[in-house]
Amino acid sequence: MQANAASRGIQKQKKMQSIVRGSQTSSLVSSTTTRSIKRFISNINTHKLIQKNDTVLVNVDDDIAILQSLDPQLHGKMGVVVEVRGDEIELEMLPEQTDSEDSDNSSYDMFSALYRSCSSQTKRVTVPSFCVCLEDRVLRKRLCNA
Repeated sequence: MQANAASRGIQKQKKMQSIVRGSQTSSLVSSTTTRSIKRFISNINTHKLIQKNDTVLVNVDDDIAILQSLDPQLHGKMGVVVEVRGDEIELEMLPEQTDSEDSDNSSYDMFSALYRSCSSQTKRVTVPSFCVCLEDRVLRKRLCNA
């Protein structure tokens, strides 16, 4: 009797997971600026809820990468929304901070300092609105207010 109840509970849990997976995609990314893990989610309403100055995660799926309509190297990168133009979003990409910068602040290399200053220039890209994910707390808050 208990085995049947347990198996029904597992089946119900799997069914709920498949429902959740169908309506949204989620990605985990480590934000090195705050040293915390932020969770970014995208669902069918994300493109309607994106606003200027939102921090977003770019998600380039395989189909878009194969068609070369968007640079696949943008996948997993974070950016700040500069402008929303219909189905397209202009992002200012956030600079990446490597682990070596965090672990060894005492060493100073002239070449690496020059490289960092050149690579820290802001890069702007335009991506389709369906290729970005909002932070989960922001998305949930806006869905509740919508």
